[in-house]
Amino acid sequence: VTGGVLKVALCVNTHSVDLSQFNLQQLMTLTYGGKEIKPSLVPTLSGHHASGEVAFKVPQSLTQFTITLGGIPAVSESVYTWK
Repeated sequence: VTGGVLKVALCVNTHSVDLSQFNLQQLMTLTYGGKEIKPSLVPTLSGHHASGEVAFKVPQSLTQFTITLGGIPAVSESVYTWK
């Protein structure tokens, strides 16, 4: 966390769907300390391969958190936890 922003690198690859139909702003959630927030900045997805940074505005440095990504076909939900 730098300046109240948690940044996470993201790489998305698929050969089965066009990624441009998915809005990460709506599909991702950061959970920490009983709170859930949506990202403040996301990369635009397009084609079959995309990468960039996802940013979440947080009031403090985080030691434990979970990022959930849902709504992508074939995988109803992906959960990533840092402890």
